[in-house]
Amino acid sequence: MNNARRRLRDDDYWRAHRHQPWLVLGGFLLLISVLAAITGQDEETLAGTGGRTAAGATGGSTEPALSRAGIAPELSSPVSAETTGADLPGTVTGQRRVSQIIDGDTIVLAAGDRVRVLGIDSCESGTSGGLAATIAARDALRGKTVTLRAEPGVDRDRHDRLLRYVEAPGVGDFGRYMVSHGTHTGVYDGRNDAASTYLASLRALGAERSCGAELSTRQQPAARAPAPVDAPAPAPPRTASPPAAPAPARAPAGEAFKNCAAARAAGAAPVHRGQPGYGPHLDRDNDGIGCEWS
Repeated sequence: MNNARRRLRDDDYWRAHRHQPWLVLGGFLLLISVLAAITGQDEETLAGTGGRTAAGATGGSTEPALSRAGIAPELSSPVSAETTGADLPGTVTGQRRVSQIIDGDTIVLAAGDRVRVLGIDSCESGTSGGLAATIAARDALRGKTVTLRAEPGVDRDRHDRLLRYVEAPGVGDFGRYMVSHGTHTGVYDGRNDAASTYLASLRALGAERSCGAELSTRQQPAARAPAPVDAPAPAPPRTASPPAAPAPARAPAGEAFKNCAAARAAGAAPVHRGQPGYGPHLDRDNDGIGCEWS
């Protein structure tokens, strides 16, 4: 009797709970479906945000880019201003490339013309100041294409050199550059037709020239003494003639004139290289002609 009742209870329990495992499995599958739906929605949200970010990076946004401080748009670095032609003297005659530097105030163009720079006077190449001037001119002009300017009615000097103001990129007016970069170059006191206002602007820069000692002295060969000869027989007395005018004083053999004033006083100016009295300190532009300027 008891066994019959136990079997009856077991049958009732089985009928009541026979669908429970399927309910558990169905609930588990439902949970997985919900989680998958939520994950897909999050991915769509992230994709939309990324798309907007990419659009902003490729120019989709119309707002200006901000600086690293986040306050104002970034600005480009300032451009250094060079001297323009507006405040330079003379009229532009062309642009030419510099092929050679003779000294601090004389250059040679690629076409072969020599240019004597207006307004300045550099130390001669035989002095320490002349060496410094030549080096400064090479640093400023060698190989560059320069702008040449002329004064009205002024073209060449008597040595067929072009008389020009020179303007170079990165340098500006070459005359002002040389005067303001050392004592090797001063204002030219002679007459080479630079504008008076331009000369005044150079003097305002404190253009006091100091050339220093000569680097070397070119000695001229001493004249040979004539071979001794027998004294001639005394000539018969003659009537005295008026004394001849004394010959102009010349520089002692093997020595150079002290300065151009002495050369002019002796009537020897201009003095050419190889002649008695010539010295590098008399030849300002080292062209072989000393004391050439009046």
